[in-house]
Amino acid sequence: MSDSLKKALFHGRRRALIHFTWVAASLLPLPLVSQEAAPKDAPVGLEIPTDLGFIRLVNAVGMSGRLKVTVDGIEADPAGFKAGFATNGIGLSPKNYQVELEHESLGKGSVQVPLQTGQITTVIAYMTEKPEKGEKAKATAKKEAEKKGPRLGWYVDQSPASPPDVKESVLSLMQFTPSESLDFKVVNTPVSTGAEKPTRVPITNAMGSFPDVFYQGKIVCGLNFQFRADQFVVFYAGEDGNLKCITMRNDVQ
Repeated sequence: MSDSLKKALFHGRRRALIHFTWVAASLLPLPLVSQEAAPKDAPVGLEIPTDLGFIRLVNAVGMSGRLKVTVDGIEADPAGFKAGFATNGIGLSPKNYQVELEHESLGKGSVQVPLQTGQITTVIAYMTEKPEKGEKAKATAKKEAEKKGPRLGWYVDQSPASPPDVKESVLSLMQFTPSESLDFKVVNTPVSTGAEKPTRVPITNAMGSFPDVFYQGKIVCGLNFQFRADQFVVFYAGEDGNLKCITMRNDVQ
């Protein structure tokens, strides 16, 4: 285990870890809390620590089976994450971390994740049938012959953590579905989102405190803008074929 990760586990700031109780990694896995579990009246975000970066783990795999994640060899949850689970931001010392992903139905993968002070780095696991490209494809080809069908994919997004006095907030939307593009409406604001590409739009007063996101005239997600902070929404297709959403806030809670 790296010294920086040990330090974060034993000496993490309380103000950045209200939802977590840090313990020795040799005794327990990383204590993670789903953002979905946060109450709708969750308090405004806290001051951003000057010596921590944040990592957030998201399971947007719309298949049966759990996602297991390790960060620098530390298991996040022995039981694995169910589909639709997203952790809050986990405060760690800024450096590169090796994140290992394993899904019961789709296999394994790994990615190096850089954490920077004042930034939230989100690692999103998803299902894809698109062929791998570049260096990732070369590495896979060395291990096994090319496979047809769905495989485990991942995307890493890095966004600024929102301070409690943020004046202007941004909504980021991403979709991990077979469609190349999906056209949403946030209240009356049209938002076109390409596959595996973030679309960022300003959060305006006209959207209200609890706006709905529409797709093809139907509500597919509800948002909470009661407290000002950047927000991140991930859409994916569930096993039932319906569009699912995961909502996250980019402030320190």
